[in-house]
Amino acid sequence: MAVKEGGIGALPIRELYLEEAARCLFTAQNTMTVQNSIEAWMKNFKENIKQLPRDAGWIKKTLSGYAAIVVGAGPSITDAQMEALKGYKGMVFGTNKSMTRLLEHGIRPDVVCVLHTTNEILPHFSTEAIAKAMSNDISGMTQWTWCLTTCLHPDVIKAARQVSGNMSHEYWCNPAIPEEQLENVGHFMEIMSGLPCIDTGGNVGIFAMLCAAQFGCNPIGLLGMEHAFFLDKKWTVEQALGYRIEWNPEDDQTYAITPSFQTYLDGLVKYWRYYDGKGIKIINLSPFGPLFARRKTLMPFLDVSEFVRG
Repeated sequence: MAVKEGGIGALPIRELYLEEAARCLFTAQNTMTVQNSIEAWMKNFKENIKQLPRDAGWIKKTLSGYAAIVVGAGPSITDAQMEALKGYKGMVFGTNKSMTRLLEHGIRPDVVCVLHTTNEILPHFSTEAIAKAMSNDISGMTQWTWCLTTCLHPDVIKAARQVSGNMSHEYWCNPAIPEEQLENVGHFMEIMSGLPCIDTGGNVGIFAMLCAAQFGCNPIGLLGMEHAFFLDKKWTVEQALGYRIEWNPEDDQTYAITPSFQTYLDGLVKYWRYYDGKGIKIINLSPFGPLFARRKTLMPFLDVSEFVRG
């Protein structure tokens, strides 16, 4: 019926099927993640609400009028891009994975966002660059600002507090667990913690972007958040089957995307459209990957140096 004269056509039908398939994949991945992790999340939550600061609360719009750059840990980040950030007058949002890279270039993030619910991230808190930053903070003159969730692994929170010592400010929220997966869990977490449930995007870079928007920053640049790997030509066919391989002919780029990365990319585009409708500009600063390839349709691109100059 679709391909007959007067029908809507085969190509639009194909697009509808692809959209529905992407939605089903997103739902399936969410379901698996929740099922496999909910017990650990709730154990973390149980321990963390015992040690919440008395004044624990979520972000207020205290940085309205400031531009911000969110620095992820994507493989496309170059030393030249890091050097371009030096002297940047806006806010720098880092993550536990990008904190060391920033410090090695003499850039101290204004805010560090942490999302991991397992302790596998702990090595990122004990690097030489972080130890040096801690020793320089002995005077207690520098304050660290953290954005944390109640389902973080307690050891991760402990490591973050060791980095910051007594001079820190913590913003807290509950990570939103989809209602279609587990009803009322978010409501109960809000009651027990007194904190709001926030859709974190399931990825620490996206969480940092959402935090920057919640602070009131505008515009917000995204660096190292391409959510794609450089194509490894040494991969076997079996290894490559786990990725979607894309080639961007405009810039002769070839990159690989995992299903989870595709979910994060879909989330980034969703938030870009949402915030763009509210007058908050989110701009990709990474000249690599699917967002860059589709910079005319999915998300605008600027060079880091151009964004820093304003």
